[in-house]
Amino acid sequence: MDPPVEAIEAGKAIALPHGKFKIDLILKQLPSGWWPDLVSISSTLMLVQNPPIPVGIPSLTCPSVMKLIDSHHMPRPIQNLIEYAKLVGCQYHWTGYTRHHIHFFVEAGLPNVFWMPGAISIPPYVPESVKDKTYDVIFRGAVDSNHYHRREFLKFLQEAEINVDFSGSPYAECLDIYVQSKIVLNCSLNGDLNRRVYEVLMVGGFLLTDRLALQSGLPLLFQEGVHLECYGSKQELLDKIKYYLSHPDAAAEIARQGHELFMAKYHPEILVEKFNQIVFDGKSIPSIFSAQDDVRVSHIFNRTINTNNLYSRLKVYELLQEVHRLNFEIDLLYYKGKNELLIADLSDLPKFQITSVDSSQELANTTKDFEVIIIDLPNEVSDLEHLIEQLNPCLSGCSLFLALGSSSSIKQKKLNSLLKSKGLVPTQFVERDNRTYLAYQRQFEENQTLSRTKKLNLELFRYSDIEDYNNPLNNSSGGIKQLVKNLVHTINMRKG
Repeated sequence: MDPPVEAIEAGKAIALPHGKFKIDLILKQLPSGWWPDLVSISSTLMLVQNPPIPVGIPSLTCPSVMKLIDSHHMPRPIQNLIEYAKLVGCQYHWTGYTRHHIHFFVEAGLPNVFWMPGAISIPPYVPESVKDKTYDVIFRGAVDSNHYHRREFLKFLQEAEINVDFSGSPYAECLDIYVQSKIVLNCSLNGDLNRRVYEVLMVGGFLLTDRLALQSGLPLLFQEGVHLECYGSKQELLDKIKYYLSHPDAAAEIARQGHELFMAKYHPEILVEKFNQIVFDGKSIPSIFSAQDDVRVSHIFNRTINTNNLYSRLKVYELLQEVHRLNFEIDLLYYKGKNELLIADLSDLPKFQITSVDSSQELANTTKDFEVIIIDLPNEVSDLEHLIEQLNPCLSGCSLFLALGSSSSIKQKKLNSLLKSKGLVPTQFVERDNRTYLAYQRQFEENQTLSRTKKLNLELFRYSDIEDYNNPLNNSSGGIKQLVKNLVHTINMRKG
């Protein structure tokens, strides 16, 4: 966005203007006789205040491609990406870490959407193997407040007296350290197939990473127990660390097979060639990269697209995606739900255990305690009372209640009254003037304990925390970075 002044003066970079601008303005600043072979745009541009929006991209004679980044966290990330991508109008759209969101982008109408494994972005480097390992368990990566699961897992391992090293290191040094470690630990931010998976396999380290949904692509590339190892809970993580520390030959064999497969199929040079075949040669996108194995993608072409339904689902999904980022093993009930596409959307969030029942009898037969309950708002107030009455046995353990659909003021007041008696009060997340759902959160008194269920961490982005939130594509907005800054400031004020 704002390259160094020295680079601009040397004619090696061009600063992009803010807001809308004609792409010809940039092309005219290229050296004489130059013309781009490819225009590549990163969606991270939308995070700055008054983001640059090039006009005229579709008229270029060269291919244009946008990389869709960070759809797995922050407020309304997928909606913002779709809106920005449509404004820019690239020919191709690709993601490196969130294959499980391809169906949203395709359904929204973005052309030529594909996934390219994140290994395409890492500089190739294979250090010499080391027989005698220096470290037992290491982790390299961010451990800030955004990475809730990482912090909790590392804290748990320390309390279990596991010798885990998680100090920071430069990239090349990390790769050297990976081969010096008996176990390299990885934990995604929020269900994303991050680049650390590829880095560890590239150098021949033994990788222990969190188990991701099938739609993420991880189980399609690598086999658990053969090329790497996975965990799905704190206890499983601890058990596997203890096992492989005491069985180094088994770990070494898995590391060897993972490295060989990576070098044969997913080396950066191989993926760059596949990328070029798609973008420059116009070859069809291989099914694994277009996510045709994901029925949510393949079924899009067999039904009529309802844009309103898509964006309503996105609002709910993005909220629950944040809940997923901040919690473990969440039991969710969708009672008498009619939106099957929403259930399909949520299937790529593995920490949710989703139960969908259509009758009070089925509900009575369930033995789970649900932290999250979702209903579709009925047409009549009397039906709403009956529905809440049926749910009564489940409400004492519920921390987050969502009622989907538009509501009249009478219906909303009635629901407020019914749920208040159960300790659930109205709250508002992320979407201002939201007409997609009503949200209710349990009010916990200080030091209150629940016998039936655990508290959910709901430290989410809220309007009550933020003075003014606008779409980051709005010129008047400070963008998402300013939104996050405001949120962090508010949380610090609370803690102080």
